[in-house]
Amino acid sequence: MCFESLTVFFSDESSGFGPVFEEQPVDTIYPEESPEDKIIMNCRTRANPPATYRWRLDNTEIVIGNDDHYSLMGGNLVISFPDKSKHAGNYSCLASNEYGTLVSQKASVQFGYLDMFSSDERQAVYVKEGQGAVLLCAPPPHFPEDLSFRWMLNEFPEFILLDKRRFVSQTTGNLYISTVRASDSGNYSCFVSSPSIAKSVFSKFIPLVPIAERSLRKYPADIKVKSADTYTLLGQNVTLECFQCPNNHSEHLSMSLSSDATKITLAPSNADISVGESTRMECAASHDPSLDLTFIWSLDARAIDFDQDREHYERKTVISAGTSSSELLISNTQLRHAGRYSCTAQTPVDNVTVSAELVVRGPPGPPGGVRVDGVMTSSVRVTWSHGTDNLSPISKYSVQDVRAQQEWRDASTSPVNVEGNAEMSSVINLTPWTEYEFRVIATNTLGTGPPSDPSPTITTREARPVVAPSEIGGGGGTSRELTITWTPVQPQYYYGSNFGYIIAFKPHKEWVIIESMRIVMTKTHKPSQVTFIVLYTKTIVHHPGLISSRFVLNRWRQSVLYRPEGQPNGVLYTTVKQSIDLPMKKGDYLVEVRAHSEGGDGAVAQVRIAGKTTFTLEHEDRFWRCFYAKVTYK
Repeated sequence: MCFESLTVFFSDESSGFGPVFEEQPVDTIYPEESPEDKIIMNCRTRANPPATYRWRLDNTEIVIGNDDHYSLMGGNLVISFPDKSKHAGNYSCLASNEYGTLVSQKASVQFGYLDMFSSDERQAVYVKEGQGAVLLCAPPPHFPEDLSFRWMLNEFPEFILLDKRRFVSQTTGNLYISTVRASDSGNYSCFVSSPSIAKSVFSKFIPLVPIAERSLRKYPADIKVKSADTYTLLGQNVTLECFQCPNNHSEHLSMSLSSDATKITLAPSNADISVGESTRMECAASHDPSLDLTFIWSLDARAIDFDQDREHYERKTVISAGTSSSELLISNTQLRHAGRYSCTAQTPVDNVTVSAELVVRGPPGPPGGVRVDGVMTSSVRVTWSHGTDNLSPISKYSVQDVRAQQEWRDASTSPVNVEGNAEMSSVINLTPWTEYEFRVIATNTLGTGPPSDPSPTITTREARPVVAPSEIGGGGGTSRELTITWTPVQPQYYYGSNFGYIIAFKPHKEWVIIESMRIVMTKTHKPSQVTFIVLYTKTIVHHPGLISSRFVLNRWRQSVLYRPEGQPNGVLYTTVKQSIDLPMKKGDYLVEVRAHSEGGDGAVAQVRIAGKTTFTLEHEDRFWRCFYAKVTYK
């Protein structure tokens, strides 16, 4: 004889153990009109080490982060802004650690609703006093089915008190009155409540008008009501409601039986098209010829409104005895038309549904997260993240830039062609010290998608100007002045802050700017005579694009005045040479040198001769020519 043994291990929590559920998700009905805008599916376990959590919807794992609607709060699944077409279904929680994985019970998420009653006026009900009456409720479309019914008389909240004479069916909502009295006259309204979604609605008022008889006489039990016919398939159950009046009566019910269930004979086929193309889906069904058949087309569980969306949808239906068909034509297809299409063949007693997938490929969506860094004088680095490719691989990206009060334009990039798998590109040939915004556009074989959101505004770095003033001219002024005019550089070419102009002139063949004035004197053995040599120095202006304008300048002469130190009078010499010999006696002298032309005298350079070998004088006016004066004793 063989025995099987079972060993049970009891774990110490300190040594580690697998997940054990403390709370599992439960069935949830979410009101479509709920102000909460979220559903929380609970899941909590005890585990060591602590468990990690995953969730499944209809056996498909939910990837947290790929969908903005889903997030985790501990082990609980939070569904934000629930959408019936996406989030209805059966959910299960998976808790895992190194000891194993535990799967919870399945919990459904369903969307509850209770529509408003029709706004059509209800017809008055005329009943002879003493007879019975039925007021039909006919509740509006709803889910779930657990409704409660009450009736109001004349105004809210005057509800009818039920007694042996009056009865409200909690199945159909109908109000039954076994014996109508004159006091029953009034306006009646059916009040419907859905406890699952905490919503109530009420119907239009139904006038009940009792008709008085001259002599009161007894009537046989009689209820006159126009109820809808009821159909059922053979073998199915059916419930017919009948209200027992106080009078003795016999009730005769008629029932129609149908032996032919509705069947789909032609199902729609899957389709794969591009944006702007058209496609068609066909559906056919066999059915009992005595029953009316209706075809209902829906996309992702939502019925298509052919009136509202007639630009894209058209339906052609052929109804015949026993076999009927319907064709759905989808024109100028857009990305939003992709999804699961269902054809439902519906009769009063049954329905059958088949589905097909429509794949729509199109241009890519906009890239996201455009950022700018690596800012230089004429280049930046632009980065982004991939947008959706809409089922057609992205082949390339293009970058656009915009400056203030200008239109978007294609930017110069390096490399020139930005591949479809790239997430970064360098933008070149930008203008220094300029504000820019950037955006990125993706392209695939089906077209170019919409642009991304603009990047934050950046300013390129400063740089030296490359555009010179134009239309340089001048003239006039006093004897010692010369007026220079020009057309200024436009602000977009400043290329930096502290923008200004440097005025230079050309005494010979080169552009010069005078930085300073310096005089150097060297003393020899016999201080009887001074040789004063005036030399010119110049600084070449390296300024690309500097536009020259020709001026006629008179020849320059040099004036040399020397006088003993401390005396007001001296001797003035004028020469066109670069040197002059001055007779000097022993002592301290003050020598002044200035340039002179018909336009007037220039600035004065002074040097004191006091026995030193070298003298230096700096002049701060950088726009005057400077001189080197060499004084030698002979």
